[in-house]
Amino acid sequence: MTISRSFLEGLLESSGSSVLLLDQSSYIRGSDDTVFFEQIDPLFQQIKTEYTERKPARELVIRSLLGLVFSYLSRLETEEGSMQDKQSSVDLNLWHFRKFQNLIGYSVADKRPVSNYAAELRISATHLNRICRAVAGKSALNVIHDRLISEAKVNLAYTFQSVSEVAYKLGFEDTSYFSRFFKSHTGVSPKVFKERVRKPE
Repeated sequence: MTISRSFLEGLLESSGSSVLLLDQSSYIRGSDDTVFFEQIDPLFQQIKTEYTERKPARELVIRSLLGLVFSYLSRLETEEGSMQDKQSSVDLNLWHFRKFQNLIGYSVADKRPVSNYAAELRISATHLNRICRAVAGKSALNVIHDRLISEAKVNLAYTFQSVSEVAYKLGFEDTSYFSRFFKSHTGVSPKVFKERVRKPE
């Protein structure tokens, strides 16, 4: 069975699908094969039956069935494109987040503002916050603070530096402020933390 291009163009226009479908090769994956086997495949079987049995109004029925086929295919292509766009967005968010983490690692002691990191990533501070919440479930500032606390814990636990030395190394000029900052995130002061991790079993 052959179908003319003009016939197909008419079907696509009437079904609301783009005639560009005729000039492009597309692989429509969809979420699974359920849509095809439950909705589209039976339509092809009906088209085959109508074509071979040559019943009255055969052309009208075939035209209607083909219109449904193209409508379903167009819908699947749109849904697939939406899924790909969503995945691309997730991948880009993850890339920005990892880049942000790397930048923090290079300058953790500088205590740069979120806007500074965002500018280096060529995005807005608001966008960076959205990315951090989407990927890590916390704000960009909390991501920075978490890295500061991690660095503080490592220095307190594995070096012989005093609390004031660790504070200065991480960019805190006021040791008391560093102690309050550390305790607000860990529940204990830097001194107590250092004593606990160094206490023999």
